[in-house]
Amino acid sequence: MVHPVGLSAPAYRSPSPITPGGVLSSDPVLPSQVSSEELATAVSSSREAIAKDPSNHGAYIPLYVAQYSNSWGIRGDNTPQNAKYLGYLDARELYPDFQPAKLEDYVSDLLQGMAKKVYAGKTW
Repeated sequence: MVHPVGLSAPAYRSPSPITPGGVLSSDPVLPSQVSSEELATAVSSSREAIAKDPSNHGAYIPLYVAQYSNSWGIRGDNTPQNAKYLGYLDARELYPDFQPAKLEDYVSDLLQGMAKKVYAGKTW
């Protein structure tokens, strides 16, 4: 997949227990990486495009993609350690008896055609 900024993939893909080597699916997962320099170039070129025409809302998308990729892929903002540092609560610590549904189990049910809708039966 090619992102609007011309990058081949997000900066980092966390290892997934679901499809590496086709654990639940035979579809291959091909990891790819983008360097921090490539992201910095994408950010600066996006900012130049926005400076030329601020009314072009499509020019903002590559900027957001590059900044988001840098945030979680290079800086590592989206980690449990950082969340704990920022004071976010962990349900597993608050409720030690709570067993969350595993993503791998849901995907397995999905591939077998037995998955339930996520919010089935909910009335808001």
